[in-house]
Amino acid sequence: MRLLDRCFLPALTAFTLGQDLIVLLFLTTFAYLLMHQNRDLPAGAVTISNDDQLSLAMDHIASSGIGIATGKLIAFRCALMIGACLRIVQFLSWKLPFAEAEVSVLPPFLLSTFRQCENHPRVSAKLMFASIRPISLSGAPMKLHILALLLVLFAIGCGSNVNPSATSPRSYNGTASVGDFLTITLDPAAHTLTYKNLSNLDSGIIPYSVNSDGTYALNDPTGNLIAAYEVPNYALLLQATKTGPNHDALALVTAVDKGTISTATWAGHGYNYMQFRTSSGGVEVGSAIVDAQGNVSVTGYWPYGSIGQGTGAFNIGNFDASTFHADPSGTFLTIAENNGTSDYVFGTPNGIFAVDTPNGAILGLKKAASKNFDASFAGTYKAIYYQKTGANTGPNNTETGTASLGNATLAITSGRQITISDSQGTILVVATLQPVADTSYLYGQGELGDPCNGLFTFRLIASGFQQDVFVTFMDRAILISSFRATLPWGSGNTYDYLYGVGLK
Repeated sequence: MRLLDRCFLPALTAFTLGQDLIVLLFLTTFAYLLMHQNRDLPAGAVTISNDDQLSLAMDHIASSGIGIATGKLIAFRCALMIGACLRIVQFLSWKLPFAEAEVSVLPPFLLSTFRQCENHPRVSAKLMFASIRPISLSGAPMKLHILALLLVLFAIGCGSNVNPSATSPRSYNGTASVGDFLTITLDPAAHTLTYKNLSNLDSGIIPYSVNSDGTYALNDPTGNLIAAYEVPNYALLLQATKTGPNHDALALVTAVDKGTISTATWAGHGYNYMQFRTSSGGVEVGSAIVDAQGNVSVTGYWPYGSIGQGTGAFNIGNFDASTFHADPSGTFLTIAENNGTSDYVFGTPNGIFAVDTPNGAILGLKKAASKNFDASFAGTYKAIYYQKTGANTGPNNTETGTASLGNATLAITSGRQITISDSQGTILVVATLQPVADTSYLYGQGELGDPCNGLFTFRLIASGFQQDVFVTFMDRAILISSFRATLPWGSGNTYDYLYGVGLK
């Protein structure tokens, strides 16, 4: 039981570091080899039991590993892992007859790196290095020399799988819900965000800092981009306050990892989409199917259609692949509109399809294999949202109402229960998600023409209002939208809407 007890903390450390448990097995084996190699001590040497030797070794593996994890010094991770491994040699070699020799097994550049780490302001546990002295193998058997060399090489191998993007600039293409297309580069080393709005030609380089919850506080001198949240090399969410042709509109910016794409990227796949607008009722949901030639067919549900234009809530449409034109950068496509504007089509090969239009942002996530909820999507998502309350549409389709941006937390259980909380932790909604495919008022004749596998909904009716909420998932992302209006739904009703994107 003592051995199991001692193994638990190093195992937890290995998991925290994102390493395979083979790291733990290797270090444990090495500790045993050292222990048995030096079982016969010279006269006068200090003697400790085999179990205590192993316990001591594992304790210091764990303490070093936890120091690495809590320090979060990604750039130093390789060197720190080597240090964690070599602690075994140090704490076992103090009892060996050759332990006091002066020739260090640590090369000077590694020792220098360790000292830099020790003095780094983000390392809270300086004890990681405070007790390390040069470790000597002078006079040791050749087997121990070889083992030490293998240990260092192994540790370098473990550290080499660190994603270099932890400090390298990351590039994204993004769409604002007001209808702006942005290119964004985030440099974590310089703590700057550089953007260019291809729609209204705004641009800037913005310093940022990281909040305790992992979100970013942006110090934009123009006051445009104010907050962000990122899953590196996957997606970036931004709160924007000065978007649109007049540089004055609040908007949610959703950006995804920039890469080489073409119509073939999405050909032969289906997507559940949500359209985010800052007018015309804000939200639309539905299905987009891309055929083998890249042509797109759409069936959608637009809640505002039930109370606004009188055109109806359900619609169909299509896009011809011949209208898509590749940008010279190879990272997005364009579709020319009759009024001289352009739509921007972008996304990722792993299942994100996005279109930036003058009428808002269209975000699509690859459909699930079935209508059933996939328990792997359970978890907690950090979301940025846009909402408009007390909205109404007047002459010339001008929408009034109060717009705002905010942060929320979405907690999803494996039983399909969703809990939505605001940034203060106040619970706003608790409900159970239902597949759209099982919802008679959404899927069927004269309604959505596709079951939209992976798209979920729930309807709330209370205090004279009806609210429809939609949620879809893929990998680490969630899209959510909501439309709420007074009953009975009809022309002239006051309405509210909300939409957002969450990442985990």
